[in-house]
Amino acid sequence: MSLNSKTLEWENKNIWIIGASQGIGKALAIELLDRGCNLFLTSRKIDSESFKLNHSEKLSFYNGDVTNLDDMSDIFYEIEKNYMLDFVIFSQAIYDPGISISKIDSYNLDSFKTNFLSVYAITPILIDKFRKRKRGSIVFISSLAANFYTSNSGAYSLSKNSLSYYSKLIYLENRLYNLNVFLVEPGFVKTRLTEKNKFKMPFIISAVSAAKYIIHGIEKGKFIIKFPLFLRLIISAYNLIPDFIKFKIFRTK
Repeated sequence: MSLNSKTLEWENKNIWIIGASQGIGKALAIELLDRGCNLFLTSRKIDSESFKLNHSEKLSFYNGDVTNLDDMSDIFYEIEKNYMLDFVIFSQAIYDPGISISKIDSYNLDSFKTNFLSVYAITPILIDKFRKRKRGSIVFISSLAANFYTSNSGAYSLSKNSLSYYSKLIYLENRLYNLNVFLVEPGFVKTRLTEKNKFKMPFIISAVSAAKYIIHGIEKGKFIIKFPLFLRLIISAYNLIPDFIKFKIFRTK
């Protein structure tokens, strides 16, 4: 049973979305804006013109390098000068299939920095503030790839596995502080990242559908939000297979 509280009303919730320029982050911003939230959107380069929406007075944009702790902490404290954040959503990610994790390649380190270390660095600052006021919610967007490894997505799966494990520790350590922690593990979502894949992706869904799954899970107070159902069940079954068999199935040439 989840210890998170349910979210019954979104109107005027103050939400900071990190990694909001594309994909799930942007789709979440649009969905939450429709629900009356005050949004603070951050990416390395975020195009405000791409958010030509109603209620633009509820949108604020902050360019920043998500891997730079000074950038992120400065943005956090700048927002908190005038607003008390209710939610922080981590949606940043990079992905490049086909690069071996055994090789020296800048992508492998950049993937770990963006997908995990950037979250790991800023989260204690958020928690310190949220604990003092005894409320606040953090949403970690990981991936079902955290539970499924293949030779062509090693760096991505490793970084997301680290993020998922970290999210569970944060959830356990903050149960007594009235903080909500959510771990989101989507399957294949149609974004600029998955466009790089050369294979047919099973049960792929749109970013808008993913955003709706996430919002519904948060409203229910669910700690772990995994979707879609059939892919989640397939991966659960896959994880019952002994490792030595998996290594034979997915061995590289």
